[in-house]
Amino acid sequence: RPRISNVAFEWNTAELTGGAIYNFGSNGASSPILTGVSFERNVATVYRGGAMYNDGRNSGSSSPLLSLVIFNNNSAGRSGGAIYSDSDDGGSTSPVLFNVTFANNVAQEGGGAMYNDAGRSGTSSPFLNEVHFLQNSVQQGPGGAMYIDSSDGITHTEISGSMFVRNAADGPGGAIYSYGSKGSTELTLTGITFDRNNSGSSGGAVSSSSQDGETRLLVEDTTFSSNSGNLGGALSAVRYGSGSCLVDLRNSTTFGNLARSNGGGVYAHACTLDITNATFTGNNAGMLDGIDVWSSLGNGTIRNTIMWGGGGADGSELYLSDPPYPFDIEYSIIDGGCPTNAQCNSIHIQDPELGALQANGGPTLTVLPSPNSVAIDNGLCTLPRDQRDISRPQGNGCDIGSVESVAGLDIIFRNGFEGD
Repeated sequence: RPRISNVAFEWNTAELTGGAIYNFGSNGASSPILTGVSFERNVATVYRGGAMYNDGRNSGSSSPLLSLVIFNNNSAGRSGGAIYSDSDDGGSTSPVLFNVTFANNVAQEGGGAMYNDAGRSGTSSPFLNEVHFLQNSVQQGPGGAMYIDSSDGITHTEISGSMFVRNAADGPGGAIYSYGSKGSTELTLTGITFDRNNSGSSGGAVSSSSQDGETRLLVEDTTFSSNSGNLGGALSAVRYGSGSCLVDLRNSTTFGNLARSNGGGVYAHACTLDITNATFTGNNAGMLDGIDVWSSLGNGTIRNTIMWGGGGADGSELYLSDPPYPFDIEYSIIDGGCPTNAQCNSIHIQDPELGALQANGGPTLTVLPSPNSVAIDNGLCTLPRDQRDISRPQGNGCDIGSVESVAGLDIIFRNGFEGD
């Protein structure tokens, strides 16, 4: 594999694709290793990949490995402001990124920083760890930071320990847009911070959409804060036609997000929702109800979850469509109690006495309940660890919400490291 180290690519231009680098793996393979490289102000004037185009089409392969790489102020006339990975027609593109930063990259139509294309029987399995997406944008399309496309193909994207901050898209997915049309798309997010991303459509941070295909969105140990969109201030998932759609949200915090219409935290249509040990608080739905979660024409389960202290037109934290879509809620704290059209068990309506969103240990910001909160020891022991990677239980039972309170340790966090 070719290696490129300690090089800067600046002010390069390609009329069509790959403003700085074109990795040509069509009918072959091209998977270079890049370390300590920077890409700044490169442009693909008309088409794709402002800095880099990975061509794995026609049964080829292009899966570069990037470490300690910076993409800044690159742009594309259509898609992939920094990187476009193309595996159309039976090809494969699975870039691997460690300690990479994308800042201020722009695409006109999709994927402000990255576009992963697995169309026409292609496959794409990107892996990202400790990657920062900062202020990337799309002018007239989806995926302010990243667009994942599995039209008639297969994508499995894994992102961990990363940050998406202040990315924006005119279309769905202020940070990430995942789309499956007659294909299969799985997106796994672990230990992510989504902060102040904005969509002019659905999914202020993340939007997942399926058209006669299969989409799976798996989110764990993640915090969504101050994101905004029309539908789903933090997250939206929508299925059209046949196929399937799943959102699995675990050990995660959704704080202070805004939907200008429905679903201040999560908006789901014709999807299955599975929410376990989550905390929703301070979210807002501007026009209708579903301050924390709006679910229509889909079933689901909510357990060990706090939904409290949001703001909306009618004050409901959770909106569920009419039967026959079964929705079970258990061992949770719901402001306003069990919602219409749900089957509820062990629901608490007392104020959980939540603190501010702050550093309470672990890689992401979280919200702690007070020592006397009803959340303490009143949940099911479903997950072995909390959002901060602290083992459950710490008391006589497991706590409700994304964090498991630890006597002594959490007093320090509540008092700003000043002790009692």
